Amino acid sequence: MWLIAESGSTKTDWVLCNDKGNEIKRLQSPGINPYFSDADVLYDELRSAFSGVNTEAVRHLFFYGPGCAEDIMKQKMGAQLQNFFPRAHILVQTDLLAAGMAAFGNEKGIICIFGTGANAGLYNNGAIDFSVPSLGYLFGDEGSGAYMGKVLLTDYMNNNLPKNLRSRFDDKYHITTKEILERAYTKPYPSRFLASFTYFLSENIAHPYCDKLVKGAFDFFFDKLFTHLQKKPDLKIRYVGSVAYIFREQLAQAALNHGLTTDVDNDILAAPMQKLVKAHALFINDKNT
Repeated sequence: MWLIAESGSTKTDWVLCNDKGNEIKRLQSPGINPYFSDADVLYDELRSAFSGVNTEAVRHLFFYGPGCAEDIMKQKMGAQLQNFFPRAHILVQTDLLAAGMAAFGNEKGIICIFGTGANAGLYNNGAIDFSVPSLGYLFGDEGSGAYMGKVLLTDYMNNNLPKNLRSRFDDKYHITTKEILERAYTKPYPSRFLASFTYFLSENIAHPYCDKLVKGAFDFFFDKLFTHLQKKPDLKIRYVGSVAYIFREQLAQAALNHGLTTDVDNDILAAPMQKLVKAHALFINDKNT
């Protein structure tokens, strides 16, 4: 058997396949990032997710996740996964490569991820030629769910939300400034906490404040993108991730502000897994012939 994992900061999607590339089972576990991952915690999370699955039968594991661009982090992630999949040959790559493979296949283009975090780079037929520095939720992630949540909460705590919107926020969350600060500064996975407030933005996207916040976050992303990556009009730009899909109309408008045309039905992909399974099935079948 072989296994594909596509991880973000909030969740990891797993697909287990037989040696012919036929899907056997789908599973889900919390997001995995080598910068924050604890080997014991990860082992317990995987044991819960893979209950009833013979993990020793997994021969190939393709893992794509955030924080896996540097070799040292790939090695750390691979070693932690090897503890749970002892007989698997494990390949660890960045989530940006998975997004590019799903969005472009054997073509070339600019690939962007908008989920809990955000990232972008230049994809070229199975490789990432260049990626924008990924600085995480504290120093980067413009356009991400965590960034949008951070802006929303900052305005809430500074009493800068419109009164009718603040009333809706209070009715939904019943949270104090003290509790927000504790969750953001002292509890695990602060980026997940921040990104959880994108649900509020999506529920109230018709409100001018929410629409402006989301578009502004994407605008900030594009401003940063094109300071690092030379703008090439001949290259297609595509997007992957739940935040990109949920706010696809706002994303398309922000892109248009930067001279980029977006086909919201074809250029924005909520999740890359289905296309990844097909791509890896071809690889596995070639090895088995």
